[in-house]
Amino acid sequence: MVTTFALGEVERPAVVRTDDEDRFPIVVADMASLASVAEAVDRIRSSEARLDVIVDNAGGIFPERTESPDGIEATLATMVVGPFALIAGLLPLLRRTGRARVIAVTSGGMYAQALPLDDLQMRSGPFDGTRAYARAKRAQVAMMREWARRVPSSEVTFTAMHPGWADTPGLDASLPGFARLMRPILRSAAEGVDTIIWLATARSGQIAPLRPDPEHAAVRRGSCGPVARHRRPGRGGRPRPDPIRRRGGSPPRHTNRALRTSHDPPA
Repeated sequence: MVTTFALGEVERPAVVRTDDEDRFPIVVADMASLASVAEAVDRIRSSEARLDVIVDNAGGIFPERTESPDGIEATLATMVVGPFALIAGLLPLLRRTGRARVIAVTSGGMYAQALPLDDLQMRSGPFDGTRAYARAKRAQVAMMREWARRVPSSEVTFTAMHPGWADTPGLDASLPGFARLMRPILRSAAEGVDTIIWLATARSGQIAPLRPDPEHAAVRRGSCGPVARHRRPGRGGRPRPDPIRRRGGSPPRHTNRALRTSHDPPA
């Protein structure tokens, strides 16, 4: 079950030509396997003097409940536990680099599910891959908030963003009915990635801190509710999900589905 693989081999020659230097090693890891993640961490830490950006885009929707080599439900292992181990293992390198970025690619689908803290592995009741995916995305965003609480933003900035619904092979494979119905308004893959690029390259002062709304950030009755809400009203006066709050610059047009997760003031 390889969940992060070397698609970079396709683009690597062009990057080498642009940079005029072959300094882009590719490390392949199975994000659902803690042993594989640990091996990748060791390779990166032994070969790289600095690490500026981690983009966590590992994911998958599984039709049946399966477990990782470590006995963890596959969705949770791939999208929460594996990325946590990767970030934790590389955190010393990120901190030494200074002003590094960790960007979690999440999904608006998380708003459809609460996060039952007493059943993170979905052992009770019938398994549903789409629900497991939404819960894992919610856990991913909650984890970004916790990393941001623990690590000063002057060392590492943690953010989460929703790329919008993009027309990709993964969407066709996992949600074919939805993909067919929404095809006319789906974003392209290039449009989906633009906010990731902005978050990776924006100056530190351009990404302002987002304060959590205690009403929605609270954990109640064993479930984790929405992480935060934005107070600016949308249609009908209802609050909209948080867009990124920014100063000194703007992300690309139609790509403001980013969530700043640090509670520290920007550097």
